[in-house]
Amino acid sequence: MRAVVVLTQQHASVRSEFLALVEASNYKVVFVCWVSLKKIDAAYYIGRGFVDYLKSLAADLKPDVLLLDVALSARHTRNIQKHTCVDVHDRTELILHIFERRA
Repeated sequence: MRAVVVLTQQHASVRSEFLALVEASNYKVVFVCWVSLKKIDAAYYIGRGFVDYLKSLAADLKPDVLLLDVALSARHTRNIQKHTCVDVHDRTELILHIFERRA
């Protein structure tokens, strides 16, 4: 599956750990982007402007999934999915996916 990775964490060790999780889950990463959050957006977590950017990116790259390196609420996940028309998996879902494949 083709994936766009969205990194929000500032610490390099956290980012590298997440990228290792993505690699372990066998996603084909087509693009990696990083967003600096000043505050968490109530509707989208990463902000409406960045979700608009992801929507245009998804139209060009046609990924199967967006992978975010944080634990999102169901509301955040649903809102990003509706706006971008791409499945969204957060850190928790990615880890569960890895466990499911290895069970």
